[in-house]
Formats: sequence, structure tokens, C-alpha cells
Amino acid sequence: MKKLEAYMLEQGALASFPHCDHLPLFGQFAHEGVGLHFAGPTWMDDLALCMEAESPEILTRHVGDIGGHLLVLCEYHGMQPNLGHGKTELMLTFRGASSRKARVQFYGPTAGRHFPIVREKCTSQIQVVSRYRHLGGVLHHTGDQAVEIRQRAAIARAAMNQHKKVLFCNPYIDLRKRAELFQMLVMSMFLYGADTWVAMDDRTMHKFSATVMKLYRRLLPDVRHDDHVPEQEVLVRVAQPSPLELLHRVRLRYFATLVHAQVPEIWALFAKDDQWCALIEQAMFWMWEQLRAASPLPAPRVNYLQWLQLIQCHPRYWKRLIRRACDHCILQRQKRVEVAQFHEKVFARLETIMEELHNSDHVDVSASQATYGCLGCGLRCRNRAGEAAHMYKRHGLGSRLRRLFDEPTCPACLKHFHTNQKMKARLYYNTARRQRLESCNMNCAAAPGAGSQEDRQRDDIHDRVLPPVQGQGPHMEAARHREVIAYNEELFETLVLWVTEQVDLHTLPSKLQVFVQNKAISWTDFCVTMRFFRDSVEEQDAEIFNFDLIVFKSIIDEILKPSAWPCLQSPPH
Repeated sequence: MKKLEAYMLEQGALASFPHCDHLPLFGQFAHEGVGLHFAGPTWMDDLALCMEAESPEILTRHVGDIGGHLLVLCEYHGMQPNLGHGKTELMLTFRGASSRKARVQFYGPTAGRHFPIVREKCTSQIQVVSRYRHLGGVLHHTGDQAVEIRQRAAIARAAMNQHKKVLFCNPYIDLRKRAELFQMLVMSMFLYGADTWVAMDDRTMHKFSATVMKLYRRLLPDVRHDDHVPEQEVLVRVAQPSPLELLHRVRLRYFATLVHAQVPEIWALFAKDDQWCALIEQAMFWMWEQLRAASPLPAPRVNYLQWLQLIQCHPRYWKRLIRRACDHCILQRQKRVEVAQFHEKVFARLETIMEELHNSDHVDVSASQATYGCLGCGLRCRNRAGEAAHMYKRHGLGSRLRRLFDEPTCPACLKHFHTNQKMKARLYYNTARRQRLESCNMNCAAAPGAGSQEDRQRDDIHDRVLPPVQGQGPHMEAARHREVIAYNEELFETLVLWVTEQVDLHTLPSKLQVFVQNKAISWTDFCVTMRFFRDSVEEQDAEIFNFDLIVFKSIIDEILKPSAWPCLQSPPH
């Protein structure tokens, strides 16, 4: 016995029932519109049965009835079912009405994670799981391939390391031959099962693309891991398809395999999978875009039957067309990169010849783009996440949201969000809850957040099977609402002191340049503090301390420009 699975879709559910090793089945049986037919005698190995239902209640009832029929059938043939972990398991995925209630019932904190199967003489307990691994593939209840891609990437890296010095990084072997061996020995392991991958979100697709590009870069010994080499240049040098083109290739090959399998029943199942059909259509359209200038084939959306006839009658020619489409895409990418490099060389040559182009007034690009960095370290960062990571690792300054909680349960509403990462996201997007905690002066010790081992363990246990669970208990006492403005207090007090001492406002930029040195202050906090200080000064303050308010605000605006800070003009780290 291998597994018992069930999937609840928006309009129904699929269920896979126990895998049976060498089980002879005879005849047929049906249950409430769910028909299962076996031509006997048939020796079955690794059996998985699927079921569809309209609601969670009907689904669970069908799972119990049909699961009981199969277990009784095993006893009838003198076999003892193995209901252990990893052998016979049940996986439920709910969608639509009453799905949240059903998820809490089967995967909640009080759920036993066992499904009772009532039999004639006893009751069997089948484990309820959220993922199952079988024959190298991972089946997840959400249909997401993030876990499987991570495992396939580890296998590919191990295969790469096994023959790295002898084959893949050997300078005496031509790069084209190394790339060919790389496709056979490494990418074949990485793309195992990729022809059926669907529902890949942006984060999973980005992880897949980054893994493929890292493997490609390892084929170039002269490129270090910290060298900034554009992806297009790496693809041109190794002469290999891009990550998306790899998926197009395996899906087109798998589609031809399905056509020649001559199993008409599977097309009824594939017709319901809109995502997979859309991916196949996208792959065919990509192939036609590469071949339409050299082939009389019409567009697949115009005459699909001609494409289907080509696959049925000429399978070898279909494989050659796929290879030709990949080669054409690689050559076109090489042409685009060569043209771009040629224009860069021409422009660099013109800059050296015509000095007035270099010395003329240029547009401040950094002023129109978001700028991040650390003024104390003189470091410029690529984005806000890099700036926050630097401030925490180097200076120990974490996000103020992490001071509002120390566990995944919200102190304001008592909802349990399972991980600290989800809890932080809740306070980031829910202004009312965040302001309520800030009004109560919450100041908790910073708990391990996203990326920590503790939070990863919570995420593995949660596995996205449960929505936020409402807790019970006494709520916080309501506090007077107050708006918290986050700014650098040391910088603000220094600015107030300079203004009250009636220093020359024109020397303020140079004084700030000296003040921020060796200070733990980011460019984001600096800008927030300067804007808050500028908006706090009124006309009465200008009259008392004898300075021009318009000149004061113009000086502050000049200070807030990234071009006024030399450290922000350096390349980002």
C-alpha cells in the first residue's frame, strides 16, 4: 500500500486511493456517480484513484466509503494493508465554500491528522498529509512546485560537483562539448518531471531561473561568483536555452509523448486542467514564432489540426522542429547581444572624441529613481531590502514592526498566523492593528523572523494548509490612539540645536556631511527625519530664530537630493 489522496477543487475534488502492490482486481464497482472499472484479472502496482465531489462533506463521505471498499478488497485477496507513514496516506485540498472550515477540521491544531475508515470488523486510521513524495517527485496540496524545484536543484548541483573538475570546468575541453555534456548529465536530472509543472508563481519561477543561471555560470571558469555578468551574456557564451525556453522544450516533447500514448481517457482529464493547456498553447506559439519565417506551418491558434497531424505522423520531424526552434532562439539572442555591445562601444568611442558630451549637463538619474544606502558606512544599496539587511547585520537596527510581537499570534486580535513572517506582513499591511499596538507602547524582544531556522521550522509545519486561526482569551485594554512617526531622534535633536543656536543655514549641508559619518543611519531614515523637521518648522520659529523660511526649505530640499551625497553615486552593493 502506498497512498491515499484527495483533492478538493472549486467545483469538485479529485481523490487518489491506496497504491496496491500486485493486487489482482476483478469486475467493477460504482458509488454515487463515481465509477471505477477494472478489467480482470489485472495485477496492479502503485495504484492511485482520483475522485471528484461538489463539497467537503460529500468528499469526505466518498473517501470513507471507497477507501473502505479498497481495504476490504485487500483482505479478500489475503493482503494486509500497510497504513504506515509514506505508504498509505490521504491528502485533502479544499476550494470554494466551506473550505476554511474543512481545512481547520483536518489540518487544525486540534486535528489528529488521521482519517478513520470504517470497515466490517474494525476501523483503520489513514494519515492525512499535505505533501507526498513518490518516484522522485513531490506532490503538494497547493499544486506548487517550490519544494520539488528545491530538491531537483540540489540533485543537479550534486551532479555538477561530481564531474566539475574533470568535465565541466576543464579548459582543455571545448565549451560546446562541455555544454552538451552538461545538458545530458545535469539538466536531465534537474528537469525530471518538469513537463508537468504548472501553477508556478513569480517567486517559484524566479527561483527556478536563478538556479538555472547559476548552473550555467559554473560552466565559465573565468567568471567568478561575485562578478556582475548579465544573464543574456551568460546565455550567449554557453549557447544554451533560457530557463523559460527549457520549460517550453520539455512540455512540447511531453505533449508528443501523450499523443502517441493512445490513451483517450487522459484527454478528458487534461481538458479540465486550464493552466496546463495554457502552458502548452504558449509553448506552441513560441515554437511557431521561431519557425514561421522558415516553415509554412500556420499558427497553432489558426490551424491546430495540422500541428496535431504533424505530431501523429512525423514524431521524429517534430523533435527536429523543437531542436531547430531552440537553436534559432539561441542565435537570435546572440545577434541582439552583439548589436547591443556594438552600440556600447560606439557610444564609449564618441564620449572620448567629443568631450562636450561628457562635460555637458546630464540628467540626475538617481534623483528619479529610489535610492537606498547607509550614510554612516558610505554604502549604497540596490533596494530597500538590502538597506534593511545591512542596517540589521552591521548596526543591529531591525524593523520597528518586530518590536510589536514576539510570537506568531497578534496581541491585538488574537489571531494565530503560524509564522513570524506572516505576522509581520499582517502588521505591515493592516494599519489599524499596527496603530493599536503602537498606541499601547508594545516593546517586545525581537524574535527570529523570516529566514531564521525557527521560522523555517514553523513554515514547514504549517505548509500553507491552514488559514489564520482565531484564538480565544482576554483582549488587550483599549488605549488612546496616537500616531507614531518613526524618525531618527539623535539627528532631529541635532538639527533643532543648530537652528536654535542661529548657525548659518548655508553651512548646514557640510555640517550634516560630517555629522552622519560613523553614524548608524540609513538614507531612508535620514530622508524621513529631514522631511519631518522641515514640516515642523513654522513661520513663528523663523521669526524667533531670525532666518528665512523659504531659504531654509530650499536648503533642506537640496540636502534631500541623492546627488548631494558622493557616497550615493557609487555603484550599489
